[in-house]
Amino acid sequence: MDLSIPVFREAPHACPYIPERLCSNMRFVLPQADPFFMDLLLEQGFRHFGDNFFRPACPDCQACVGIRVPISTFRANTSQRRCLKKNSDLVIDSGPVIVDDERLDLLNRFQIARWIDKDWGLIEYTAEQYMSSFSWVGQVTQEVTVRNAEGTLVAVGIVDFAQTTASATYHYHDPLEARRGLGTWLLLKEIDLLQKMRLQYLYLGLWNGECKSLDYKKRYQPFEMLYADLWVAE
Repeated sequence: MDLSIPVFREAPHACPYIPERLCSNMRFVLPQADPFFMDLLLEQGFRHFGDNFFRPACPDCQACVGIRVPISTFRANTSQRRCLKKNSDLVIDSGPVIVDDERLDLLNRFQIARWIDKDWGLIEYTAEQYMSSFSWVGQVTQEVTVRNAEGTLVAVGIVDFAQTTASATYHYHDPLEARRGLGTWLLLKEIDLLQKMRLQYLYLGLWNGECKSLDYKKRYQPFEMLYADLWVAE
């Protein structure tokens, strides 16, 4: 990593994954980066929202580990194949990250549903917050949009496309369409896209065994996990 970038460790604060513990991240601000450098950051376990990059650096806990899916060896299981078939009417597209009333409405309804169902902290995004969180001028961030047969936006994925890998930064979808399994479908379609692009990995962020909300990431098999800066096949 470029040593001229100032890197700092956060003061300990409440962990979003294990509430009774404190956490601390290593952070730095990166206004832009080319796809090759982004590959290096992803391999080292860094994530980002906007230009704010981070990875766990908790002194007394190593519960959170990075998880990624090798694209060439991924095979959808029976349940995932059913999800693909059930949603064959959906239309997927990709392009630059944009913000409008349609996306803000969908994201904020998704946030409210997660607040009610999973006790997430409630955030009501403004246009400025949306762009600062999900848009980045680093040449790699794109959005993947999903619409139903009537043209209604039902899901959005924010994805970093690096030189040889990609990272699923954030997904949100219509809580009224829960029966579709849109989160599962969107990840499966992103993996399919990466297979066509001949990319090597899709990074899924963090996993730990004490947060049920992260369990879904192990359903995309086979996968690798980051232990002490070494990716290990599970």
